[in-house]
Amino acid sequence: MLKSTKSLLLAALAATFATSADAQTTPQKGEGTQMPESYRSFFPAAALRGVKSQMPSTSLFNERISDNAPMARPRLNPPASAIKRAPADQSDIYGYLYYTKADQNLGMYRINPSEGATYMWTDEYTDWSMPMTGGWMRNGLLCGLNAMSFMGGVLSYGQVELDLSNGDVVSWHALRNNGEELQNTYLTTAYRDLDDRVYGFGYADDGQSYSFNSAEADDIDTSVMVRSLEFADLCVSLCYNIQEDMFYGVTTDARFVKVDPKGNVTPLFKLNVGSKSTLTGLVYSPSHEAYIWNAYFEGDKSAFYAIKPEEKSVTKLYDCPAGEEYIYMVCTELNVQKYRKPHPYI
Repeated sequence: MLKSTKSLLLAALAATFATSADAQTTPQKGEGTQMPESYRSFFPAAALRGVKSQMPSTSLFNERISDNAPMARPRLNPPASAIKRAPADQSDIYGYLYYTKADQNLGMYRINPSEGATYMWTDEYTDWSMPMTGGWMRNGLLCGLNAMSFMGGVLSYGQVELDLSNGDVVSWHALRNNGEELQNTYLTTAYRDLDDRVYGFGYADDGQSYSFNSAEADDIDTSVMVRSLEFADLCVSLCYNIQEDMFYGVTTDARFVKVDPKGNVTPLFKLNVGSKSTLTGLVYSPSHEAYIWNAYFEGDKSAFYAIKPEEKSVTKLYDCPAGEEYIYMVCTELNVQKYRKPHPYI
């Protein structure tokens, strides 16, 4: 459970997110922008609340807060140098813990997929019940989306840049959140270096159908539909491999697929591990020569697997002790194949 030192009440009811002269007004109790009902089905039953369910819901409203009470902004920090390369006995895989049954901090963890994860930091937005819902590496920074949810509605939705080494907030800006134009709402995301764009799976503008969408990396509100798709082809885990200029993902029916930048989905093989259709991290690890996947199961159980599409194999590496859901993962290791020119993966 997230151990916060700040007021959860202030976070839930704050009326202003000020990032410049402009401000985003947070709706009052119960007035959050409503997402499609299907949105909630992709999360663990107890999730979509920013913090663990053990926190009594009545504690959010046991005091009166002024309608104009401002939410303090995080300290904005200049970008530091990229996080240092891991020693040989450590991992270059990082995952954002969105949900767990245990009494532990939400936020960023350094993941050794065969041994577990080590807590690194909790950013200030997560500490204010506005957790990240997607992430990618760009220009040495951890970038992504975050959202504050309550009673099935989204109170605030934004795009954030962080220092991966310590979680310091470099920048944040509000994204469109009107409940009518949903193309900027992503279930899974991945960054494509070759055109400096973010791609991912989410909703068409009508909120009734699914699509593969893309946006300028600086502004997710520029999202456009690349291709409409059926529910079965929707990826609940997604990553990008620059060596192949291809996205790889796990679909709602647990197929491992590759997806080209035009949104064409090619099934590779069925994973057959009994996983549940839940949003979890997937990342390519050059040192493992495999895609590392955080699979989620009924009963709030989870595990790390290594997926090798050439062999059509999926191998369990580690059972997570408390049903940890790492909603996205990134890898800072240089993605190099000996027979190809090196490309930076971040």
